[in-house]
Amino acid sequence: MRDVLMRFIEANAINDHPMIYWGIGTVWALMLFATFFSIRSQASSLWVRFIWLLLVVALPGIGLLLYLLWCLTRFDYSFLKFVVGPPRTVSSKGKGAGA
Repeated sequence: MRDVLMRFIEANAINDHPMIYWGIGTVWALMLFATFFSIRSQASSLWVRFIWLLLVVALPGIGLLLYLLWCLTRFDYSFLKFVVGPPRTVSSKGKGAGA
């Protein structure tokens, strides 16, 4: 059991599989896609959006993390609408009148 655990932790060639990299690349591409559309739909000036795009493109990991923190501190959850869809509204039909 110890050998199996050590092989899992160590960076051996036996642990590398191409599907892991395809999965990581797919998740990364989806994050970039959502970030670009979120930056595009901001109600900010053109320069602010341009700076964010440059930051995300120039420093991908740090840029995405900074943009996520910026959205969270501004309570801007518009980047989630691409994941969960538009907000649902509750209709008032059937409530009140005859009940």
